[in-house]
Amino acid sequence: MKIQIAINGTKLATAQISGKGHLGAHVNLDDKKGTGTPKMDVITSGWDTNDFKVTKYADWPSKDLSVGDEVLIRILPDDSTTADAPKQWTLSNDENRTMIESAEIADRILKVAYRHNCELNQLLFDLKDGLTDADLKKLKRAVGLLLMQNFDELIDPILRKHPDKVPEDMKDMPR
Repeated sequence: MKIQIAINGTKLATAQISGKGHLGAHVNLDDKKGTGTPKMDVITSGWDTNDFKVTKYADWPSKDLSVGDEVLIRILPDDSTTADAPKQWTLSNDENRTMIESAEIADRILKVAYRHNCELNQLLFDLKDGLTDADLKKLKRAVGLLLMQNFDELIDPILRKHPDKVPEDMKDMPR
C-alpha cells in the first residue's frame, strides 16, 4: 500500500506499508474549544501487522495547514516511486502491548474477558425490544466502546504474548 501527500503542489511524503497492515492520511480541523480558529493539519501514519506478536507503527512528517491550502492524497501502486522512510517507527512491544507471563493466569483473564463480551452482547439482545430507538443506539455505542477497550487493553496484549491462545476464528484477523 502506498500513498503520496502533497500540499499546494509540494510533496510532503510518500508513505508505504508492505504486506498486512493499514496506511492512512488524515486532514484534521480541530476547534474543540470553539475559538473559531481551528488547528488544521495533515498527518500520515500506518501500521505493519505482518508479525502477529509485534505491530510496527509508522509516522511520516505532518504539516500544519491554513485556510485555502489544497491537500492532494494520491494512491500509488506498490511498485512505483520509492517511498520515504517514516520519521518514526514504534513497536507494540515498546508500548507494553504484551502482558501476563503465566499461561495459567492468561487463561483465567481471557475466560473472564470473553464472558464479559458475551454478557454485554446478550444484554443488548435482551433489552433491544424494551428500549426506545434512541436509547438502544446509545446503549449499543456504550457497549461497543467497552468491548473495544476490553479487546484493546486486555485481550489483545495477552494474545500477543500467548499467540497459541488465539481463537481459530481470529487467526486471520488484521492486527
